[in-house]
Amino acid sequence: MTRSNRDEFMKRTRKALAARAGMRCSNPSCRRATAKADPSDPESWIDLGIAAHITAASPGGPRYDSSLSPELRRSARNGIWLCHHCAKEVDSTTSTYSEQTLRTWKQQAETCTARDAAAPLDEIARLIADIERARALIAQYIEERQSTDPASAFPASAGAREEWTKYTEAVVRHCIETQTGWDSRVATRVRDVIIRATGLLGERHPALAETERVISCARTNVLGMRDMTEHLDEIRFHLLLR
Repeated sequence: MTRSNRDEFMKRTRKALAARAGMRCSNPSCRRATAKADPSDPESWIDLGIAAHITAASPGGPRYDSSLSPELRRSARNGIWLCHHCAKEVDSTTSTYSEQTLRTWKQQAETCTARDAAAPLDEIARLIADIERARALIAQYIEERQSTDPASAFPASAGAREEWTKYTEAVVRHCIETQTGWDSRVATRVRDVIIRATGLLGERHPALAETERVISCARTNVLGMRDMTEHLDEIRFHLLLR
């Protein structure tokens, strides 16, 4: 028997790719289910998915990587779960669908599967709503702190020592009040949504990678607070991914 020159996936690899993607197409613009009940047989189901190679199974194929060993080429690391339509499209338009694009799809799909397994949809929806409320609270706090910022009272004369002393004292007082107000009014709510998001997305998720740095900066200045708002936006985006 002549051996095929294609490094095909084994059945267990195909099953793993399907399960890790939640039996849905990994294309974030698609995400259609890849299995459905067989209407003619109550004990059967129809498989609509394909375990596609990220880099081709054989020379001359889409995104072929000659540096891979046959074992790695047919491993789950080199596979992505797609519906029939998307599998055909990504292999027909390789200039649009690069290896990195497919790996990003795969990572996002597996993150969505893990998130959805960690909590029901209504719990995810509540967290998204709480993130939006936290963002609104930060925006309100930024506006409040800016309206009381003593920067507008910068001394007109460089030689007015008394004015400089008052200005410096006002700036220090404003900074202390900003930190105290953040701790008492905002920090608890921000911490709560981040802890809950970490439970769903995992502490290694890119959206949560710099959480501690962002929180520290947000406590001390308006730029840090805006950075925190963008950080919450990114977390919200990943929670909304299907």
